[in-house]
Amino acid sequence: MSADRPAGGGTVPGEAAPGSRTALVVGGAGFLGRHVAAALADGGFRILTLGRTPRPGALRADLAATAPGELAALLDRHRVDLVVNAAGAVWGGLDEESVHRANVTLVRGLVAAVAASARAPRLVQLGSGYEYGPTPEGEPVTEDAPARPTTPYGRTKLLATLTVLAAAEEGLIDGVVLRVASALGPGAPAGSLFGALAERLGAVPPGGPPAEIVLRPLVSRQDFVHVGDVGAAVLGAATAAPGAARLCNIGGGRAVPVRDLVRHLVGLSGAPVRIVERDDGTGARGGGLDWQLLDTAAARAAWGWTPGRGPENALRDLWHHGRGTRPTHQHGLTERDSR
Repeated sequence: MSADRPAGGGTVPGEAAPGSRTALVVGGAGFLGRHVAAALADGGFRILTLGRTPRPGALRADLAATAPGELAALLDRHRVDLVVNAAGAVWGGLDEESVHRANVTLVRGLVAAVAASARAPRLVQLGSGYEYGPTPEGEPVTEDAPARPTTPYGRTKLLATLTVLAAAEEGLIDGVVLRVASALGPGAPAGSLFGALAERLGAVPPGGPPAEIVLRPLVSRQDFVHVGDVGAAVLGAATAAPGAARLCNIGGGRAVPVRDLVRHLVGLSGAPVRIVERDDGTGARGGGLDWQLLDTAAARAAWGWTPGRGPENALRDLWHHGRGTRPTHQHGLTERDSR
């Protein structure tokens, strides 16, 4: 299959205007990809998106199965200056082989294509805080901390990170990896805890008897970052001086009890529900993490990035986005939450 075929019978996007910069967002139709594309567009980039699913106006390709030379030709043909990989297998339901193909094979091909491109675009890879695995409670995680992931997702994302960093160290590409904490915000996937919970809350009839929603034990304290702040971080990495940073954590600045955020979303919804925490026997809780907080000093030093919105703000945006309503500031948010 051609890596340059526009999805849905649309036209191939036109040439970049003189003096403009072009960004190709792989997985640009996904949760992270949509917000990354919006931030880059606001920053003056012309946006191309690429994915496996046919979509009008988007480029279509299975990067895990497309030859690097073909991908390099696509980058040169569309005069791509920046490649952001926001694709990959995230939420459960896939075997480890499929996760490896989506998170590792794809990245290896993308790195080879960027290295072969005559335009030598910068590559920004979106990694994950799950690459670190369990971390000591109370200790913010810096980029030089040992990476000991315990899940297929964390292991494959770490392999992708190492692929990008190795190519950058060898001078084959201009590559940056952003290790992103758990992202929250409008459009959160239905397979995620808060995306699924928002859908279930929205389906509860108002004014009726309390509905029971059963969740796994909410015991973890995790780092949550507003997805809009992730987009801002990518823009910072895209426009920073070459070599300003190779690996940066992107987090929200707090380790927040997941139980508190669940209660906050229930409160936002106003739905009559009773949350029941019940162990389903799998032993899975917090995605393998009981506590995590990412130290974001490196991103602040490299391009002045800091998180701008708290997770409560992200949940508010998630809820109102799903309802098609405009958020207000009347939900008891603190000044920190509504930055």
